[in-house]
Amino acid sequence: MIVDTVGLVTPELRQYYPFDPALLAEGQNYAIPPALIRDTVPEYLVTMEGFIRNGLVLEDWFNEQYAVIREIPVEFYGSAMLVFTRR
Repeated sequence: MIVDTVGLVTPELRQYYPFDPALLAEGQNYAIPPALIRDTVPEYLVTMEGFIRNGLVLEDWFNEQYAVIREIPVEFYGSAMLVFTRR
């Protein structure tokens, strides 16, 4: 199953929006609500660093359950595209 965090492919995920504005990192236009990942428990998560900087990566449960397996440096939407896998 693919979980589209914007809700385009999986419209039922729109319930997680609008998200808390505190999750939006400076200079970013989007953030992944931590509850969306906690509730859907994806096997993998591919995201831009800027989308999780003020939220998901600060959650203890996320850091316990997920590990970065690939980091691709970029100059937009944060510092990297990150690929996480569930431990």
